[in-house]
Amino acid sequence: LGSSPALVWSHGLGGCCDADELRGIGNILDPAKLGRTVLRLDLRGHGRSKSAHENVDQDDHKQYLWSELAKDMRRAAADSVSRSFFGGEALGAAVALEAAIAAQANNSIDAPPGLVLMRPPQMLADVAKGSVDPALLREIRRIAELVMADGFDALDKEETGERAPFLNGAAATFSTLAKGDLQRLRRTMDKDAFAAALQGYAASEQPGKQLADRFKEGLAKSAPSMAADAYGVPL
Repeated sequence: LGSSPALVWSHGLGGCCDADELRGIGNILDPAKLGRTVLRLDLRGHGRSKSAHENVDQDDHKQYLWSELAKDMRRAAADSVSRSFFGGEALGAAVALEAAIAAQANNSIDAPPGLVLMRPPQMLADVAKGSVDPALLREIRRIAELVMADGFDALDKEETGERAPFLNGAAATFSTLAKGDLQRLRRTMDKDAFAAALQGYAASEQPGKQLADRFKEGLAKSAPSMAADAYGVPL
């Protein structure tokens, strides 16, 4: 525990807090080093939140839309800390941004004073271009169908050599963790939850530019800024 505001953090798709700990993320987010409370979340269907996955037939993926996961983040933050920055890695970065924009747009008391976005996903970068690469969306959906049909073994076989675009953390490990360890940790998710998470990811709408601009305007009026801290800057 440390000073306020705290930092509320979420991981990437297919990851979890335990996997991030093995990857060395825990050392980066050490509350003693940051001098503040850090709340790290296992997103629904992942890690210790595995049981939060809801089986709802054809609409399984909707619970994994960025906007829905952002609601989970805000609820967890409200239940645990009085005020916080939002942050995350990969999918977690998208969720943190969604949560922050939603809170700021409604002038909510949980609107964060800043964000920490680590390795934001390509779909967020595509906001500047105004469209998402359709080839990326097709590939995400193909992987979801592959896992549903043939399980994680089929996906592991595709991840040969250095190619593992859908293996959370493979491109940024801050320890000696091997790819096989990451694949094993990914299997803590049920295959239907992983597939639904991929489909929800692909179906997520990027935050609207107007809302994003409003959020940045709100941050400009807020103090203190995270720019004074070593581990993040505001938008």
